[in-house]
Amino acid sequence: MVRFLLTIIWFSISLFANNSFDKNCIKCHAKLSSSPQDIMKYYLLTYSGEKNVKMGMDHYMKYPSRDISAMPEEFLSEYGVKKHQKISDRELNEAIDDFWIRYKVIGRLK
Repeated sequence: MVRFLLTIIWFSISLFANNSFDKNCIKCHAKLSSSPQDIMKYYLLTYSGEKNVKMGMDHYMKYPSRDISAMPEEFLSEYGVKKHQKISDRELNEAIDDFWIRYKVIGRLK
C-alpha cells in the first residue's frame, strides 16, 4: 500500500516536472525498490567525489554496461542494466546536476 502511494506521488511529480531530472529520471526510478538516496550512496561508494560521481553517471548513461555500473549485483540481477536513453547532453548534465543537489550528503551530515 505504501509503495503504491509512493508510486502515485512520484507519478504526480513527474507530470508537473519543470526540470530534466523530474522529466527524464523520476518516472522510471519511482518503480524501483531502491530510493534515489540509496542510488546516490552506491555512486558515492564507487566514485567518492562530486566530479567523479557526475562523470561516472554521465558515462554510464551514455554507454550503459554491467561492468561499469555502480549498483550492486543483486540490484542488476533484479532490474537489469539501464537501457540507453535518448536524451541530449545538455539535459543529461542538468539531470545529473539536479540529482547531485537533491541527494548529496555533503553539508547534510551532522
